[in-house]
Amino acid sequence: MRRYYPILFVLILPLAFSVSPSSATITAVVGPDGVANVREEYLFVFHDANEMNTFLEMADQMGNSYQLWIARIPELQHHFGKAYADLSNITLYWGEVGPNVVKLTVRYSTKIAALASETSTEWEYMINRFNLPRQGGAFVIPEGVSVVVILPQRARIISYAPALDEAHRAPNILTWEGPITTNDIYVRYAIPKPAGAPSIVELLSSTSYNIYISIIFVVLAAIIFLRREEISQRIQGYVEENSEFEK
Repeated sequence: MRRYYPILFVLILPLAFSVSPSSATITAVVGPDGVANVREEYLFVFHDANEMNTFLEMADQMGNSYQLWIARIPELQHHFGKAYADLSNITLYWGEVGPNVVKLTVRYSTKIAALASETSTEWEYMINRFNLPRQGGAFVIPEGVSVVVILPQRARIISYAPALDEAHRAPNILTWEGPITTNDIYVRYAIPKPAGAPSIVELLSSTSYNIYISIIFVVLAAIIFLRREEISQRIQGYVEENSEFEK
């Protein structure tokens, strides 16, 4: 259950002033441990400077409290993480980005991927900790809202829902653009395990190993050639000493 303890403070804001974001881009960059750095960017487009100034006055009163912003504008609810308590490192800031246009940015970290299974060569993860609006039990990505999931660089996407066309899919990036209504939203992907030490057979058969061996033999041959007289004398001396010992 969400707790909006500053609600009395919210009531003193201009209640007649209703505002909603015109568009939003939600980007989650997933780390190898399943923790995502999430950036939520909201654009507010106003009819005139007076309306924008009213918004900016409201923003100054609410400050950097993400809970206050959510209480005043429900569309700003975090889109990843099942509960507000799951979020950490929350930062929030805003500024004018054009005539009568303000961009609000919210950043936070939260764990969105859990280990589902593993094989001898890979770890398989599942992302299903989306916090999207619901309508009749279905998940809704409203019109004007984009949800982007960026997986680790070496990730291999196994499956996901809802479906995407080629234009919204890259080797490690998935992008959903609303309006979308879906009964399921998830991403399943795999991360390769670090390679173990090579076996003796793999080592002997590797091209680089053969090159190193060839270099060693060349160096040894060169040493033997340059010191051939000294080596020959030592061999002869060894033979003579042993011959005298046998007598």
